[in-house]
Amino acid sequence: MSTLGDWREKGFADSPRRVIAEGDEILYRCFGGPNSGVLGRWFAPLKCSSVSDAELANNVVVHGNKLSMVATFRVRAGTEMWVGRVDHGARDLADRTAIQVYIERPLGCVELTHDVETLRQDVFVNRRTGNV
Repeated sequence: MSTLGDWREKGFADSPRRVIAEGDEILYRCFGGPNSGVLGRWFAPLKCSSVSDAELANNVVVHGNKLSMVATFRVRAGTEMWVGRVDHGARDLADRTAIQVYIERPLGCVELTHDVETLRQDVFVNRRTGNV
């Protein structure tokens, strides 16, 4: 059985659970900017429609993600995924029930199913503070 290592470094609030994909699971990835591309290791089970939704759920601006786009992926059967609550800072305005999915090596494990969409730009994000 595989282990995740230091799950805190991966942005989980508590120890995530290991899940093996049955196939056809749909995940979403919000991304943007030079440090965050369409394919990455972090996904969400719920689709965000705006920058504020994405940051409040995923807490990613502090990691250099400029949150401008959302991509929809289908997970292939047999893919190892780690599923758990997103870690938010003590002072963050956030959805503390938000879940993230981590896939160590997503290339070949997920496939883009739709055209990439633009997130509604309802706020600006500040990488320095991680705030919206």
